[in-house]
Amino acid sequence: MHDKERELQKQLIQLQAQYNQSLEERKEKEAMELQMQYAERLQLEESRLVRMAREEQARREQRDLEMQVLSVIKKPLEDLELTDSKPLPDLPRFENCAVSEDAFADVLMIVEFLHAFGEILEIENIPTVNKLQCAILNNNQPPEDKEYFIQLLIQLLQVAMKDPGFPQAKTPKTATGQSLTAVQLSENTVTEVVRLYQIATTWEDEDSLITMQTVPVWCLKPSQKASLMGHICNELLGSGLVATKLDDSQTEIDNLRKEKWNLECQIRKIRLLEARPDNDLDNRSTSHLYWQQEFLKDISCLMDT
Repeated sequence: MHDKERELQKQLIQLQAQYNQSLEERKEKEAMELQMQYAERLQLEESRLVRMAREEQARREQRDLEMQVLSVIKKPLEDLELTDSKPLPDLPRFENCAVSEDAFADVLMIVEFLHAFGEILEIENIPTVNKLQCAILNNNQPPEDKEYFIQLLIQLLQVAMKDPGFPQAKTPKTATGQSLTAVQLSENTVTEVVRLYQIATTWEDEDSLITMQTVPVWCLKPSQKASLMGHICNELLGSGLVATKLDDSQTEIDNLRKEKWNLECQIRKIRLLEARPDNDLDNRSTSHLYWQQEFLKDISCLMDT
């Protein structure tokens, strides 16, 4: 009886030892698996951090490169220092050019001025280059060209005498003592009025002023007519209407630049959201959709304006 008990006890001890051994082996195996999983996670985290660092370094280098390119592009260079300059195109010569170089330059300036500010100055029948060139010629000039020159000169004089007026706020007077602004402008009076106006505004062409004492204004040389009208256009640059137009244009340009800057900021935000890692995919997609909608709204508003 005692032998059987001892035998059973011995078997129980062996079974207990085997169980303890298997339990220790299982614990060791689980510990090894946990250690391997931790090492894998650590390796993945290190590789992710390395990848993010490389991407950040690449973005930083790209930004630095773009800034360097922009600084080089914005830096003014002499024409002879350009390495990628393109040859100028062969522009066709202006046909039917019948005036001198200086007169043609004045004609171009007058036409550009009238096309830019003629509407706000209420100038009727704004000329083209050919039309104005024909109007200042003297050789076999048709009556309609002469009449057009006189009417355009009268319109410019009326606007110029009203605003900006005369220097020192002192209106010149005619030989009869009549104020220059009170004279009814016509073909018979425009020569004397324009002569006195040019004297009051310090026109430098003394020969033309002397000639207009005995010769009507439409009989001047083409270069003198172009210079005369160009001087009046230069005086009109001081007009309040022209100044208001320039201020409005500058304000519009500033607003457009501000809208462009805002759109560029939103584009950068969208690009940053696109460059985020994949583990933030849900937030990225939601934010991307929001910024994309806002961006499209701004684009539509800009197109409406």
